[in-house]
Amino acid sequence: MHIAFVINNYLPHVGGVELHVHALARALAQRDHKVTVLALSEFPGDTKEDGLRVIRYRERLRIGDVFAFPAPGTSRMIQRFLCAEDVHLVSVHTRFFPMTWLGILASRRAGIPAVLTEHGADYVKAGSMPVTLAARVVDETAGRWVLRRADAVLGVSEDVTRFTQKLGS
Repeated sequence: MHIAFVINNYLPHVGGVELHVHALARALAQRDHKVTVLALSEFPGDTKEDGLRVIRYRERLRIGDVFAFPAPGTSRMIQRFLCAEDVHLVSVHTRFFPMTWLGILASRRAGIPAVLTEHGADYVKAGSMPVTLAARVVDETAGRWVLRRADAVLGVSEDVTRFTQKLGS
């Protein structure tokens, strides 16, 4: 089976999602699945890392250390990759990342099932009210859209599952 992880950030950027995806992708590859990680970077390229193919698309705008937007046309490039490389399943992580939205969109256009793994158990809270409000708007719009369009939604904990059920309804 060929599984494509479509995520915003990947190693060497270190965070919970990045470490989770890396461990999961390596475990799947060790079980003889073909695995490709599609992520954003200021340094795009196609490499082999730790037994995995990693394709980095150009990011256009980064806000803080974790939130980046892909360059225009990235959704079509992902869709073409999914079709050309005979991908069987798309895995996206966390509802509020732009690559999650593009991964769901590209997978639907390509007719490939997509699984969303959600890592957040509540609305995003930031140090400032405007950022917290903006994050809530993203959750209530794009986050809800992703939850409703994924073929399956997995929560990393019971709290996450309860929150995503509430947000997605």
